[in-house]
Amino acid sequence: LMDWTHTELIGKANTLEMCHSLLVDPTTQHVYMVGNSETPDQSLLGSIFNSGELGASDEVQIGMIMDFAMTSALTTTNSSDIDDDDTANPHKLHLLGGRVEQAYRINYPVAIAGVAGPNEKLYVATIMTDDVSRDGSLDGDQVDPTKVFKYGTQNSILFLREYSKTDIASNSGLINPNAGEQITLEKTLLRGESKEYATNGPPVNVATMIQVDDRLIVGGSTEGVGSELY
Repeated sequence: LMDWTHTELIGKANTLEMCHSLLVDPTTQHVYMVGNSETPDQSLLGSIFNSGELGASDEVQIGMIMDFAMTSALTTTNSSDIDDDDTANPHKLHLLGGRVEQAYRINYPVAIAGVAGPNEKLYVATIMTDDVSRDGSLDGDQVDPTKVFKYGTQNSILFLREYSKTDIASNSGLINPNAGEQITLEKTLLRGESKEYATNGPPVNVATMIQVDDRLIVGGSTEGVGSELY
């Protein structure tokens, strides 16, 4: 049996957001979450969204790669930089920043693998499309757990990207954001090589991804075909 040992709220976005996968790096004491946000400028990562990359008028759903650090991993010497206003339940995780994924108009980062040590890499698998149509079977803002992709009827692109750490991540003394608070985050992840795998139309679904030595193993399904998806 397992019991909860600690819970905390780190920020509260003024839009619908969803988390798909989590990676814990015990060596660097960082935690990485990947998910998506419906409204870029209302997201917790809104300050690192590049509105010029897709155009500010475009309807988009950004992918989020969020970088957290344990309190013990922060190197800041200014105690006021760490928001421990709740002395009975002080923060153990601190949001440093991360990176926004916005290669297409609709982005669903669904899996993350790797270890982010000094010379290591992170790998994120994202389902993407430029189809902004909404799934008509979803009523209002309700979420059907069997249909987690709210936008895009043909999410047919599997996008893999490599990320590396910047040297500012461990020195950020960011105060954890509160609901409605305007914050400025750092881009603590650098974009590296990327690769697309597309089908002839039917969507791609990713269940899991692991790194084994110098290989990435991605598990999932599709009813479509593609030159690199046999």
